[in-house]
Amino acid sequence: FQPVVGDGEAKLPPGSIRGMFLVGSDGSNSFVRRSCGMGWPFVCVRTAKFVIADVSMDWSVPPDENKASLYFRRGRAMMVVRLRGEGDKWRILYIHHVAGKYAVQYSPDGDTNQPSTVHHMEHPEPPQE
Repeated sequence: FQPVVGDGEAKLPPGSIRGMFLVGSDGSNSFVRRSCGMGWPFVCVRTAKFVIADVSMDWSVPPDENKASLYFRRGRAMMVVRLRGEGDKWRILYIHHVAGKYAVQYSPDGDTNQPSTVHHMEHPEPPQE
């Protein structure tokens, strides 16, 4: 196997493959990205702590099921998204010890200083196969 470096062409017997895009979805220690000379400027997820919860809460953020609110602050990140068809139920993903130095908040509507009141928290059930 000859790794592809730079020009997007791989020489393989009995010919070659050429493409406009190459997807490196093989993790933070990606062979694909290393072979192309691309780095990975983010913290590997093995060094982070994750919490995921489905929460029923009152929050004055508009109930748009197609948007998420993202919060970043000093090594922490949180995403809050309303669960489709679930009324006041939200999914919260919290990550601790991620890369980042700055207190940055993002919300599609630009208003991230809305207080919330948590009424109930539960662990989401794993998907049934």
